[in-house]
Amino acid sequence: MKFNKFFFIKPNRFDIIIIDDLHSKLFNILLKNKKFIVIPIRNSIPIIIDYKFILSLFHLIIKFKFNFKKIKKNYLSLIFKFIKTKKIFTFYENTDRINLLKKVYPYINFYTFPNGLRVPKYNYKHDNLISWGSIDLEIDKNILSKSNNYHILGSLRLLNYKELYPSKFVKTIDILYISSFSTITKTDNKNIYSIHKYLRPTELKILKILSSLNNSKKYRIKILMKNLLNDTDFKKEYLYLKNFFSDEQILTKKNYYDSYKFIEKSKITISLLSALGIECLSLNTRILLGFTLNEFKKLAKTWDALKYYEKYLNSLICLKLIDTNHIVNKINLLNKLTDKEYLEAINKSKYFYSTKPEKKKFIKIIYEN
Repeated sequence: MKFNKFFFIKPNRFDIIIIDDLHSKLFNILLKNKKFIVIPIRNSIPIIIDYKFILSLFHLIIKFKFNFKKIKKNYLSLIFKFIKTKKIFTFYENTDRINLLKKVYPYINFYTFPNGLRVPKYNYKHDNLISWGSIDLEIDKNILSKSNNYHILGSLRLLNYKELYPSKFVKTIDILYISSFSTITKTDNKNIYSIHKYLRPTELKILKILSSLNNSKKYRIKILMKNLLNDTDFKKEYLYLKNFFSDEQILTKKNYYDSYKFIEKSKITISLLSALGIECLSLNTRILLGFTLNEFKKLAKTWDALKYYEKYLNSLICLKLIDTNHIVNKINLLNKLTDKEYLEAINKSKYFYSTKPEKKKFIKIIYEN
């Protein structure tokens, strides 16, 4: 692993400590009048500005005989000898360093916020898991890593969006497809790569079908890019999508909130295996999801959680086949429903996968102890 920089911290006491700077700005909505600090741990080394820390670090290195993995695993525990708090927030779900911190500092309340679909490949417990829906408890029971507490509050990312954009948008798009483009390799992340191995050929099929439907002029179809404008893979994804759609039909985004705006502007959104597709349930927008596709049956062998993501989805919003007639029939069926009929149909799915986030509930649960 390459470390790009050092992050210097003065010994202090904080109301909240946020571990990992990835997406950390999403926490600002919960931090009014709170003294907090964000500690980056990906490609950064946090350093305490205190000579006692240097001595303690030296002892840690000697204790583990220069074993990098053991030093890395225990490094955060050393950091927290010099900074104090009663609450820790993090999006970093798949690291046992957080679990170790809880064992060393049991008086701290740890809040883990999943920021997408879960691929739990660990055997440790979280302290407080901020769930999008009740499905998380069922997933964890079956992988023997049940957390201490589950709080069904919904997506923090979506909460931020609704606070900024409470009003709905006019529906100007007939069909919106959420791109799943990825260049991730087996070396980058073995678990995520195993999912995209099945996802790529399936997406190719649906892009060809949507391109054909678009050429028929029956639908106004747009493709929502996965990568942001400044992302490394933006150009690669854009050029790939250009094989199927024109510039005007490919939607680019400057930030993640743009995704929600485009979804709310669409009459029907199609997503294969994405957290954004699940969040459509909270937005009450009409969605077709690919979790139940035959093409993903083999994927369930490597991604245990898949069977739970398809278990409570109403058949109305599920794609079974990547077939033109099947997709068109599903689209027509959704279009015929009244808003009341659709909301009644997805009510159970919302409870299990993407409950509506409310700021008051977040604040109450997180600060009640």
